[in-house]
Amino acid sequence: MLIKENELDKPKFDKDGNDIYVIDEDDINRVYESIDANKMLTHLDKLNIIARRIFADADEFGPISSLYEYAVDEIDGGVSGIPSNAFDITSLAEDTDLRFSYDSIWIMHKGQNIHLKFLSFGSQDELIRVCQNLYKYKPSAYLSERKGYVLSTMKDGSRIVVVRPPFADSWGFFLRKFDTVKTARLEENIKGNNIIPITHLKWFTKGCLTQAITGTQGCGKSTLLKGEVEYVPKTFNIRVQESTAELNLRYLYADRNITSFQETPSISVQEGINIQKKTNGTVNIFGEVASGPEAVTMLQVTKVASRFTLFTHHAKTTRDLITALRDNTLQEGMFSDAKVAEENIANAINIDIHLEKNKKGERYIERITEIIPIRDRRYPSELPKNKNKALEELERLDHMEFMKRVTDRQTFETVDLVVYKNGDYVLVNDMSDGLKDIILRNLSEEEEEIFLKEMSDLKQRKDDESAAV
Repeated sequence: MLIKENELDKPKFDKDGNDIYVIDEDDINRVYESIDANKMLTHLDKLNIIARRIFADADEFGPISSLYEYAVDEIDGGVSGIPSNAFDITSLAEDTDLRFSYDSIWIMHKGQNIHLKFLSFGSQDELIRVCQNLYKYKPSAYLSERKGYVLSTMKDGSRIVVVRPPFADSWGFFLRKFDTVKTARLEENIKGNNIIPITHLKWFTKGCLTQAITGTQGCGKSTLLKGEVEYVPKTFNIRVQESTAELNLRYLYADRNITSFQETPSISVQEGINIQKKTNGTVNIFGEVASGPEAVTMLQVTKVASRFTLFTHHAKTTRDLITALRDNTLQEGMFSDAKVAEENIANAINIDIHLEKNKKGERYIERITEIIPIRDRRYPSELPKNKNKALEELERLDHMEFMKRVTDRQTFETVDLVVYKNGDYVLVNDMSDGLKDIILRNLSEEEEEIFLKEMSDLKQRKDDESAAV
């Protein structure tokens, strides 16, 4: 792509010395000169350019029509600059470089947000026209002053969010592309010494572990989830629940038994799950768990209707994940006691795979964390290892344990298995025996052998690296 080839994705500096990612008119002129400024256009070239401009300006998406065809992650419009209805002409005396919201077009390219300063809609009317055109493919609702936003899906599966005043401070859109043509293989999307994380993710999925894929927006959660589907046993039927269709798994795995469902104004997520239970599904995938009803239904199918579940969430830490789901289930009335809710959630979810994106736009797995429920409720005096301790010591230990349970009883603990350090993936802990047992129960004899060998090889590699240090 021109951006990479011409280093347009390199940071610049604003007047305060801060890194910014901008492509301006000077950049475009430089690229044009470097390609071939003297190249003569044929008559057919001129016709194509004119026809494209007329179509884009009359019936399509204006200045973003060409962008829509390129491999960018997201296109946003109307998200910077001064909203036109808030402009005060007296400010011209203070600043002659004012830009309006209709001058605002941004893209996300390879995880990096870039301001296309050379592009503009030209007028507020054109921005409004494009916003109204973008969501018109089978919309679930129509944009109005009363309904100030619309979340919809475009014909190619891209997610589109359109907003307008008074709900938003200006007209704008957020077009998230989900490129299903490129490979979703983990080997292609996890960079560096990826053997450690990929080996774990492969056996987690083959071994039927319920996994949460967490992280902020744009860090690659959906891409990683798509890649893990490759390792779901081919004999398992996959059922997908989403608020809007985004994963498009059937485009990637056309030979698999996959059916996707999405929430509609007349069909709730709970109704969708109730129907899913009658569709011969084996594995459930939730595109995103972002609300109380989604959290409740995810836990329902994980506990009683599915071999295992894969889902994404925006939690920053594993404790945040458990806490957020706990609060969701309490609000929805699934549980009435916070500790009981935590225990059930910790028992349902085995693994938290947390993704991050750095300032350069690079995406990586920050950590792979095992969630271990605390099931042993015996007091210290009841444990065999303490049988030879003095009575006074046992009483002291029991009293300490009692006070801990009364004030802040822990329902689970977390152990990082793999972490990302200094640009490399590092194996820091072995998975628990309980987790290994779950995986082994779901593998064939041949797979058991391979699993144990690969885990042993990773451990040996870790020991060799420690010895070398």
